Amino acid sequence: MRLAPASCVVFICGCAPTLQNELAKIGPTRAEAPLTVEDTVMALVLAQPSVHRTASYEPDHQVIVANPTGPLTPHAIPAVDSVTFFALDTAAIQRLADRAGDVSYVTIAVPQVRRDTALVGIGYVRALKHIGGRSRAF
Repeated sequence: MRLAPASCVVFICGCAPTLQNELAKIGPTRAEAPLTVEDTVMALVLAQPSVHRTASYEPDHQVIVANPTGPLTPHAIPAVDSVTFFALDTAAIQRLADRAGDVSYVTIAVPQVRRDTALVGIGYVRALKHIGGRSRAF
């Protein structure tokens, strides 16, 4: 029996892992009560773009977040009913992109707190799927 080319394409596409399936395997990061001032600041900062749309970021019900300088603890994850957070390191995010396709994620740095002021950096990044073992050039 010979399959038509269109049915072969549908079959191949149906086998590719999706981001949702890959995230389900990893499991979400459950929010825990902040332990430090830095945890509180990070949770407050992460909650804002996750719930409210900004000029460069449209919220989704699943948010992947990374701290490029170290691990992000559950104590820095906000408790937001409408959003599921996945705290991963950048290497895990790249592996996820290589399996499921390009992945958008939020990065956040540990805040610097001095007296009554906190300074924190947050960004929106895209991990591109490596094609043929190589990263893509822009």
